[in-house]
Amino acid sequence: MDIYDVNSTSGGVTIFARDQATDILIQQCTFTSNMASRNAPNNTRPVLLKANGHGGAVLIRLVGCYDSSVTIEGSVFTSNVAEVDGGAVYLSMSEFSTENRITFRDSSFISNIAEVASGGAVSINSFNFTFNNSIVVEGCNFTGNRGDSGGGFSMALYNSNVNSTRSPDTLLFRKCSFHSNQAENEGTAVGLFSLVHVDQVGFPVDFQDWYVCVCVCMHMCMCACAFICMHLCYLGTGIVKTRSI
Repeated sequence: MDIYDVNSTSGGVTIFARDQATDILIQQCTFTSNMASRNAPNNTRPVLLKANGHGGAVLIRLVGCYDSSVTIEGSVFTSNVAEVDGGAVYLSMSEFSTENRITFRDSSFISNIAEVASGGAVSINSFNFTFNNSIVVEGCNFTGNRGDSGGGFSMALYNSNVNSTRSPDTLLFRKCSFHSNQAENEGTAVGLFSLVHVDQVGFPVDFQDWYVCVCVCMHMCMCACAFICMHLCYLGTGIVKTRSI
């Protein structure tokens, strides 16, 4: 049983793929004022494993998938809300998902909210040994989004095989802009988090030709395990990369 493969639905589009190669394309679409279904008040599961509340507009789960392509292109996400994470888009990979290509291109994320956890606009989570997956965010605009951490965008690595010789997942931002995003805690623009020490398992991230303006952090204190990558941070707290928890 994959404990990360919870039966959740988003406020708009929900896509599950398991143990196969699959191609997903969301192109020139508009998602406005969608809300991911809420959890019952007495739900005792850990926040990130709650059944509902992920992906205000789009939720995609890749479980044991390989050589797949997920592309969100030329689309606009406005005022979507997720109770947990991924105010606009939530994407997770788990169970040895390998060599998948995730692309966000020429899209706008405006005034989306993750109420409890991370990724005011976009949240990506890698669970249970994922390898050599490529995430590219290109030509996208993140404006006025809000989350507990990673006000615009967040990615979290939850576990990996420190003895593996396989390549880790990679993340690239190219020609993106971040304006007036907010975080209760770390990473007003982007939050990168790992439960695996990054000195043991790499977390390769690259930023090219990007712009951060008017970042707002409601609580300016940083947790002890977090540090700011100064060569990536131009204004405000901008980028927070957490080594381990």
